[in-house]
Amino acid sequence: MEDIMRKVTTVALAAIILLTVSGCSVRGATDGGATQSTTEQSVAGACDIAEGAAQDAEDALSEALALVDDEDYTAASESIQSATDDLQAAVGQVTNVRVRDELEDIDEDMREVGLLIDQLQAAADDAPLLAEVQSDLVDDSRDAQESIDELTALCG
Repeated sequence: MEDIMRKVTTVALAAIILLTVSGCSVRGATDGGATQSTTEQSVAGACDIAEGAAQDAEDALSEALALVDDEDYTAASESIQSATDDLQAAVGQVTNVRVRDELEDIDEDMREVGLLIDQLQAAADDAPLLAEVQSDLVDDSRDAQESIDELTALCG
């Protein structure tokens, strides 16, 4: 009887150890897979999201600058605001650090352009201030285009 109890105890311990080891392995693999999919995003996967937003930002920048030339500052500002909203949505979906950094640079540059467009109308009656804001707008527009180009090069 004692012999049977030892065998049952040994088999039970072996089963518990086997289940524990198997459970850890399975749980680890599942956790690792879930972690990888939520925290590690390939450059290509991130670029699939980011490139559309960057193209929309580039189109909005061109449109806004044309509207500024026509002195339609409200429509120009709305165009930039729409692009920055889309950029923020894309930033929220991109977890790849390299692509996200580039996308955030575009967003920051576009926000600066938007602020300057808003300042243009206020500066309309002050020629020196208007010239300064227009110069800053040219610089910040160039910065935004360079940021877009950097993302395009990364994703290309």
